[in-house]
Amino acid sequence: MRRPVSLKMVLFVLAAMSPRFALKAQGPVVTNQKLSFEVASVKPNESLDSRGMIGPRPGGRIAATNVPARLLITFAYHLKPYELSGGPAWIAADRFDMDAKALGDPPIEQLRTMLQALLAERFQLVIHSETRQIDGFVLARMRPDRLGPGLHQADLDCSKSFTEAPCRDGFYTPGHVKFVGMPMLYVVETLSSIISGPILDETKLTGAFDGELQWSPDATPLPDLPGIFTAIQEQLELKVQPKKVASEVFVIDHIEHPTPN
Repeated sequence: MRRPVSLKMVLFVLAAMSPRFALKAQGPVVTNQKLSFEVASVKPNESLDSRGMIGPRPGGRIAATNVPARLLITFAYHLKPYELSGGPAWIAADRFDMDAKALGDPPIEQLRTMLQALLAERFQLVIHSETRQIDGFVLARMRPDRLGPGLHQADLDCSKSFTEAPCRDGFYTPGHVKFVGMPMLYVVETLSSIISGPILDETKLTGAFDGELQWSPDATPLPDLPGIFTAIQEQLELKVQPKKVASEVFVIDHIEHPTPN
């Protein structure tokens, strides 16, 4: 049984994305070198296991097991997969273990900045951001006078307060998401993560919304449920249409296999 991810965590992760947009640069992104880990270990993983994990740990640590360099980069810069471009094939194929410990217990965004510095040091990573026209989507209403059965205007805005009891009822698992008091910004960000592409919001919907969406994930198809695009139409009465959109993309200029510990 899949363990649901709380809506509180989903909203926190989405809200925490905003600082990275300050990283716009014409040349390489320069990291504050003073923000570095006290100790850090990076080594190849030769297990051939398909499973991997990465995330913060108590005590100012970031740990990764059996993950490709590409995932280390997207985690460090808080990117969706389509927001990273370039690099040799091995960054998606070769796997690594990493354990890094900071002094004290800094917040997650500071740990991400430290990881950026670690990637620059151990992998000789040079990266810059630019705006590109990429394959994306537009989200619009199917009917101007109503919403689908899975989307309703909410009285409570959970993006402003996670302490209200109803806000704890939201969750996300592959194939099933429940919104509670979410502004359309977060609904769009959630859908963008599900379909792995940038979405322009043309719904003109304001306020907060409760909603629920169930679909058949590509990785583990469920025959009784529709695909994600059909589910959005039938359950939310919103339509997702392909369109080239301008999106910030981080481009790998240089990367090498990591130096020994």
